[in-house]
Order: sequence, then C-alpha cells, then structure tokens
Amino acid sequence: MPAINIDPGYGRSIHDTLAHYLSHHGVTVGHIYPSSNPLMSINLVAAGLGYTLLPAYAENFMPKDVISRPLSGDLPMSELLMVSPRDASASTPATHHLLKLVRELGSPAAVC
Repeated sequence: MPAINIDPGYGRSIHDTLAHYLSHHGVTVGHIYPSSNPLMSINLVAAGLGYTLLPAYAENFMPKDVISRPLSGDLPMSELLMVSPRDASASTPATHHLLKLVRELGSPAAVC
C-alpha cells in the first residue's frame, strides 16, 4: 500500500521528522503520494490511496471512514514555533503574556 507523506516543500518539519522516524525503525517506503498538509493526507487515505503517519493533533480531523491509532514506544518529536504579529499593537494582553513566557522558557538566540 502506498505511503502518503507531507511534501517537504509544504511541511519540511513534519516530513523530516517522519522520514527520520521511519528510517530509524528500518522502514523503507515504496511508492509515495505527496500531500500539502495533514488534512489532504487524511482525505487521500479516505479515498483508499494509501496510509500515512501524522502528528497526533490530526486525530481531530478524522472522518468516520478513517481509523487512526497512536504509535507507542520511542515516538518522534517535532519542534514548535511561536508565531505572532510583528506589530505589537495588534496583539492582545494574553498574547503579550504568552510571548513573555516563551521568552523566559525559550532559547535567547531563538526568540526575537
């Protein structure tokens, strides 16, 4: 059955994380259908075109005719970004508070 993978041009982090996970476990993927995002991947699975590995949050988008199962063991990890408007006046007080927490917890080199 073909694999459905996020195209690196659309989601480099997801693509690379899953490629490393599969390689680490000795899985060689044959034919691959590219996808631009997790929802498209789910729709390709629903159409019967293959299987996919996705971040756990994709569980929220599963239609009734698609099943998902969590992986166990040494699970892949993905880096996260904090994204906010550049113009501070467009941010809410809650956003300012969250940015402050991210700055306190994050790497000084990585946080603007």
